[in-house]
Amino acid sequence: MWRAVYESTNFSFEAYGKTEMEARETLLSGLAIHAKQYSCEPDWFFSNDIYIYKIETLVPYRDRSVLLDLQGSVDLLDKVIDEWVVHANDESEDYRVRGAFLSIKKQLGVK
Repeated sequence: MWRAVYESTNFSFEAYGKTEMEARETLLSGLAIHAKQYSCEPDWFFSNDIYIYKIETLVPYRDRSVLLDLQGSVDLLDKVIDEWVVHANDESEDYRVRGAFLSIKKQLGVK
């Protein structure tokens, strides 16, 4: 899921979508509705100030970043590494990544 956010001086806007583009288009349609309701120019907002980022359900966030304890962070890194390895260029790259990750976990004292 994707979240699009725009903060104006007086209002906060947000929209969600299954894709990044869907979230952006939904937010833009909301900004157009707002422009009509408040008799603003159609381009009253600064499009460079629209922020779009991927979100996960059932995951806590703080300031748009995942908020996890140490074990939760390691579990998340395990998932990320597993997904990344699927796209590794070759087997040696897979071993280097896994080795580096295991080293980090060992230094953190986490299993």
